[in-house]
Amino acid sequence: MLLAGGIIELTALVLRGRARTAEPAAFSVGLLICFGLDLITRSFNPVWANGIALWEHGVKVDPSSGLANVQLANEYQRLGRLPEAKEAISRAIQLRPGMTSAYLTRGIIAVREQHFEDAEADFTRVLNAFPTLDAPREQLALAYQQRNRTSIR
Repeated sequence: MLLAGGIIELTALVLRGRARTAEPAAFSVGLLICFGLDLITRSFNPVWANGIALWEHGVKVDPSSGLANVQLANEYQRLGRLPEAKEAISRAIQLRPGMTSAYLTRGIIAVREQHFEDAEADFTRVLNAFPTLDAPREQLALAYQQRNRTSIR
């Protein structure tokens, strides 16, 4: 509706004294534009339905995005879709080998699969790069706990 009002105001400026006669046509054009934009918006809404849909679309739009692949892997692992999560995180690491969040996510996946040594290696890698981060430290502690390991060797 704002667009239709803007078209009417623009028409009034351009046509000056004849604006009243052009107002219905300008309003109609504005409504058509608004309906067109509404249809485009509605067709894109499913992308925002959930995290999986959003990040699958992100990877589809830019398959070379390490970040989109990490986020997609996070969503998959959160829902327990570990094979898909592993595939997405492998792509992310291949695309951006230095991306810390990829190793954190891969470590979380490894813990869920009870591959504790792999998880510990990934969390340690992240902590070596960023020793003040809490997330890898907490995840490493969880890996130790699940492995019944009470001390660091």
